[in-house]
Amino acid sequence: MQDSAANPVIVALLFIARCLVPVGILLGFSYLLRRLGLVQGPPPPPDKTDNSKTSNEGIQHGRP
Repeated sequence: MQDSAANPVIVALLFIARCLVPVGILLGFSYLLRRLGLVQGPPPPPDKTDNSKTSNEGIQHGRP
């Protein structure tokens, strides 16, 4: 019977490649979509100096 034990270094490198290659593909695809203008970045945060009510403060749900 033939013993075909794999080198642990090769196994570790294959495991890392199996994890990093899909992540690299996804990041590259995301980068291309942004460069082509198909996806925009997140909007800027709202101004803190605005005094309008944007939260649920003072809203009473079903209470008199």
